[in-house]
Amino acid sequence: MRKIIYYLMFFALLSIVSCSEDGPDSESIFVDDTMERTQFDKWLDHYFIAPYNIKWEYRMLDAESDLGYFLVPADYLPSVKFAIAFKHVILEGYDEVWGNTYNTKAYFPKYFYIVGNYAYNNNGTTVLGTAEAGIKISFYGVNNYVFDNIKIDDDYEDAIVRRFKTAHHEFTHSMHQQIPFSDDFRIISLTDYIEDDWNNKTLEDALDNGFITTYARKNANEDFAELYSWYVTYSAAWWEARVAQASDEGKAKINQKLSILRTYMKNNWDLDLDEVRNITLSRISELNSIDLTDIEIK
Repeated sequence: MRKIIYYLMFFALLSIVSCSEDGPDSESIFVDDTMERTQFDKWLDHYFIAPYNIKWEYRMLDAESDLGYFLVPADYLPSVKFAIAFKHVILEGYDEVWGNTYNTKAYFPKYFYIVGNYAYNNNGTTVLGTAEAGIKISFYGVNNYVFDNIKIDDDYEDAIVRRFKTAHHEFTHSMHQQIPFSDDFRIISLTDYIEDDWNNKTLEDALDNGFITTYARKNANEDFAELYSWYVTYSAAWWEARVAQASDEGKAKINQKLSILRTYMKNNWDLDLDEVRNITLSRISELNSIDLTDIEIK
């Protein structure tokens, strides 16, 4: 009996010693991954973060991705090319319109998330970009962009120009989320907004009802952003040819909306639509002579 007690005390002592040796280690088992910084990261620090306080995230991050879609990371080279093109046309374009960098820094969204493939909805539509509360813009499909021989008025074929249109579109959302546009705009087509059923309508139907695109029929916010972005991304000749396809009633509604849009942009953001368009077109035409791989800091 006494031997059994001794054995029990011995094993208890071993247990105490063992527990003391298994105490907390001063070195954490959770080690943060160190991301190797590339020349592109340094270039982005210099040309995006320093002048505009804008983060251009081209790496795939779960926390920033929409998990409702099957998404893939953006490839390095198209991410570089797109960033250089975006800086030249959009950021420096607005700098030129406003005559300073301050307004672009103050008004433009601060986070851009770049995704390799397009996002597809169940209704067959494709997501080209999204905007969130005037802070974040996501661009999809960068791995499919073709950066050679960029054409200004090739509205549905040139993916790069379409992304600039998307940038203007999402920027418009950022603006009206901060300062709402007049209800007078919404009233013009109040009974003609059809939400997701827009995808079942033709361009002819959209124009005849006073919309510049089929997507503009979704709701007033999309109508507003589509009107601005298509107007400033494509030429005056393109715009006139598009509106000329509409019925007389459709033309009247489009022109009414355009007048409200002009006033809103000028009064609230000091943006002249024609000036934005002229500068956008000029800068797009310059892309074919720019080295879109040059990430040297000058």
